[in-house]
Order: sequence, then C-alpha cells, then structure tokens
Amino acid sequence: MKMSHSRFERTILYLLYLALCWIAIDGIVAYSGLMVPEERVRWFSDFFMPDPTLGFRIRPNLVDYKLTWMKGDVSGTYSTDSLGFRNAGRVYKSAHNYFIGDSFTFGAWVPRDKTFYGRLEGALGEPVITFGVGGYGLVQYDRILRTYCADLSPESRIYLCLFANDLEPLPDSATLSNYYSWSGWQPFTRHATFMQRLAPSRTLTYNLARETARVMFGYGDYAPASDGTILYKRRGANERYLTDKLYTAFEDRLAGMIDFCRHHDLRLTILLFPSKEAVYRDEYERLFGDSHYLDVEKKGFRRIESAASRRNVPVL
Repeated sequence: MKMSHSRFERTILYLLYLALCWIAIDGIVAYSGLMVPEERVRWFSDFFMPDPTLGFRIRPNLVDYKLTWMKGDVSGTYSTDSLGFRNAGRVYKSAHNYFIGDSFTFGAWVPRDKTFYGRLEGALGEPVITFGVGGYGLVQYDRILRTYCADLSPESRIYLCLFANDLEPLPDSATLSNYYSWSGWQPFTRHATFMQRLAPSRTLTYNLARETARVMFGYGDYAPASDGTILYKRRGANERYLTDKLYTAFEDRLAGMIDFCRHHDLRLTILLFPSKEAVYRDEYERLFGDSHYLDVEKKGFRRIESAASRRNVPVL
C-alpha cells in the first residue's frame, strides 16, 4: 500500500512537472511572437495606429506601403494622404463624390484604380474620394461625415456604404478611446507587454485546442462552397441585432447622419453591400445548417431601406 501511494505521488509530481514545462513553453512561444507572423505585426503595428475618437486609423503619408497576408498569398500596396485615407495626390474639395465605409470601401488588396471608386474616378475624369477604413462601423462613419464633409460644396454626393457586419452594437466613446487595448490588437504590436502577449489568440494551447476541435468534432468558422469559395459561419450581422433591438440605436444614428447631410445640402445615397454568405445562401445552409444568421442581415437591410425611404434617401 505504501509503495502504491509513493507511485501515485511520483505520478502526480511527474504530471505537475509536465504541466509546468508546458506553461513555460507556451509562455515563451507567446512572448517571442513565434505564433504570429511578421505580416500580422506589420498590419496592426505599422499600418494602423491608435486614435482616441475613431479607435484606430491608418497611418498618414504612406507611400507604396506593401502588406501581405496568408504567408504572402495575398498582398496589396497602399499610399495614404495626410489624413490617412487612400486619396494621395487628390484635392478633396475638387471632388463631387465621396464614399464612406469599411474595408470594401477602402479596397483591401486591390490597386486603387481597380476599386469601384477608382473605376468611377476613371470614368468621370475627376477625383473620387474614399473615406473607407477596414474595421470601421456606423459610429466611425458618422464622425468622418461630420469631421470631413461639413465644408464640402453644396450638392456634393455622399455615399454611405454599409456592409452586413455593420449591423451590430454601436461602441461608446470609452470603447473607442481604449480600442487598441481592448480589441485584441495590442498583442500584435511591437511594444506589447508580456501579459498582453499572452492573449489567448497567440498561445500554443489555444491554437492546438482549436485545431483539435476542428479535426475531431467538425468545429470550424469557415468551409469551402462547391466552387471553392470560402464561406464564414459568423462574419456578417450580429445575431442579436433584431432580438435585442440593437437596430434602435443604429437607426437613430443613421437618422442623425441623414439630417446632417440635409442641413449641409449634401446629397446622400446609401449603398448596401450583401455578405458573401448571403449571395451563396444555398451553399451556406448546406454547410452550416442554420440560416437565422442570414435572415438577420436580410431583415436588417430591409429596415434600413424602409427608414431611409421615409426620409427620401435613395438606397441601392
């Protein structure tokens, strides 16, 4: 009995030793950045910067700054003006068309002349301005409108570009002012502290557990459609947008933007960008089953269309 107890103790000590070794290795991997490629650090540390009112912004005066993703499989080259927008070499007040939105309006991974606003610029033969920044939402759109569009010439055309993932809770001022600390971006910056670098998304344990769950239990956030297009399970509208009446704050903020444009004689048009999953709805239902997620986007867009039409604002 005594020998058995001793063997049990040795087993416990051995397991404790292995656990401590694993914790040490996990910490070293997280702190050293081995789990995060340099491309991710460049994106979150060198391309973006904190902003107290917008949460973050793109660094100004970038010249042909190249970013890669997915180990170089995706790349883009970007230049920005003194405000950090993709309008280098263009005079704002000489334009008549201004687009406000997120990464679709920024044109992620696409040369500027190949973006939709770049093509419009080529067709019109005059500057077209983009206020697009990946990751922005309605609160940032509103602040951009009030900051940069109040002094535009009357009859300037403002295009508010709403993507499905804009249908979400609106952040307050405290959230935006502390965005870099709270968002999970901080671990990817060059000056992150030890504790910040131990964020779950960077640890070896987290990544191994996630991959194991995907392989063993079919858990996953994405899957390929029949033609190879990658669809994401949760990349669009917030599932609680309708049930928790998050649309109330959203539509109130949108109404304020409409009133602002009317007061400054700006012509506003709302562009609704459907998610890729909504376009591939049949494939989405085959891969993930539940279509409630897409119904939120559809109904949310209908509410926006209805609210805008009551104020005589066109929606495309």
